[in-house]
Amino acid sequence: MPSHRPDIRFDFKNTPVEFDEKNRLVTFVSEPDPERYEYQEKDGKKGYYDKFDKIFIPKALFEQIHLNLKGKQIFYSPSKIDNANKYLNDRIEATFNFFEEGVNNFNFDNTDSSKDFLVDLDNVKMNFVILSIDLKGSTKMSQELPIELNAKIISFF
Repeated sequence: MPSHRPDIRFDFKNTPVEFDEKNRLVTFVSEPDPERYEYQEKDGKKGYYDKFDKIFIPKALFEQIHLNLKGKQIFYSPSKIDNANKYLNDRIEATFNFFEEGVNNFNFDNTDSSKDFLVDLDNVKMNFVILSIDLKGSTKMSQELPIELNAKIISFF
C-alpha cells in the first residue's frame, strides 16, 4: 500500500556569515522563518508549528529537509529596484503611455525569448524558479475587451 506524504512548505530565514568574493560563494546560517513558525512540543515531539498552514512539522522532518539542502547551489539575481514606491511612481506615466499609444496598431510579436533561453541551457544543469502571474478576472476581461487591448494588457505583464 503506497504511503501518502503530504506536501509541505518550509520557509527559511537565511543570514549571510561569509562571502567569498573570488568564488562568488556565500555561506549562511539558515533557520525556520520566525514569522511563520513557532517552535513547540506536541504529544512529546518537538517541532515547528506553521502559523499559516496550521500544521505541526516534527523536528526530524525539518532536519531531513535541512540536510537535503546542505551544499546545494542557490542562484540569486539581485533586484534592480531599490525602492518599490519610487519605481512605481516613476513608472506611472510610462504605464499610461503604454496603454494609450497605438492600441489599434498593436503588433503581435511571435518571437518567444524564453525558447532561446531554454535552448542555450541544453548542456547546463541549474535550478531555477518560474514566476507565474494570475490576473484576476482575466477570462472575463478577455471576453469583454477588444483582442488588441487584451493582448496589450497581457504583454504588459
